[in-house]
Formats: sequence, C-alpha cells, structure tokens
Amino acid sequence: MRACLALTLLLAAGCARSEAEWLAELSSPDPFERVLAVTALARTGGTSMLPRVLSALDDPDAQVREAAGAALARLGPAAAPPLLEGLRPEASARDRERATSTLPLLGEAAAAPLADALLDGQHDTHAVLATLERLGPQAARPALAPLMAALAAPDDDAHRYIWRSLFLPAAAAALPLI
Repeated sequence: MRACLALTLLLAAGCARSEAEWLAELSSPDPFERVLAVTALARTGGTSMLPRVLSALDDPDAQVREAAGAALARLGPAAAPPLLEGLRPEASARDRERATSTLPLLGEAAAAPLADALLDGQHDTHAVLATLERLGPQAARPALAPLMAALAAPDDDAHRYIWRSLFLPAAAAALPLI
C-alpha cells in the first residue's frame, strides 16, 4: 500500500526532483526511496538511465529489484541487448539468472532479440531456450517468424535448436496465432 501511494504521489508531482537527486536516492539506505528513484529514472531519463536501472537488479531488497524489472519492461527493446549479455557462455551464474528472470518481463520486446541470440552462435542455447519458454505464448509470437525463416539455412545445429524452440510450450501455443 505504501508503495502504491508513493508511486501515485511521484506521478502526481511530475517527478519534481532532478535527475541528479534521483541518482543520489539510488544510494539511499531506505529501499522505498530506491524504488522511487529507479522508477523515476526510468520514466524521466529513458534509455540514458539504462545502466543505472540494470544495476538496481542487484539491489539487496526484493522490492527494488522488482521495480527495476518493471522499469526495464517500460524501457522495452533497449533493455534487451545488455540483458542478453547474461546469456553468453562466459557469463556468470548471477548474470545468467538476472537475464533469464528479467528478459521475460520485457514481453514481446525480448522475443526477436532472443530468436537472434538463439541463432548467432554467441549465446548459451539452453539459456536462450529457457528464456524463450518463460515469455509465454503471446510474447513469444514475434520470435516465430525469424526462427521459421532461419530454417532455410543449411546449418543442422541451428535447425535442431529452431525446431526445439518451436516446440517449447510457449511457442507451440503461439503457433495458431500467426
């Protein structure tokens, strides 16, 4: 309830604080202040605040992490590339968990970048497939066209991964939608 009231006040105030003040609030000992800051920075700073919002995913407080995920979802497609870095084979387990739990929050904005990551040979295929599966049928729909088009490529490994992704529960549910 406190968070809802505060966010309402934040919106009503038109984010009266400056960007510098919100950046300072990211270091506040009060998690509530950090939630407000990450929300405001995503609203007012847009993609220029992407690194700060991404860093909030590592906050010790669950509410701040949730606010960061919601802020990234509002930022949309711009949030996908840095999160996809966590799906590379050399990524840490923490970065991989962050990517697989946050990319689905982006919904459709994550679908095409995940399809590209599945096919580029630079990302952990199993992590990409697991993340695609977590998108859900509606959000996964934009990934289907590039995956089906890639079936024309002569790469047998790519074919195997594409077919596997097409038969994930989310993708299988989305097939009737295309």
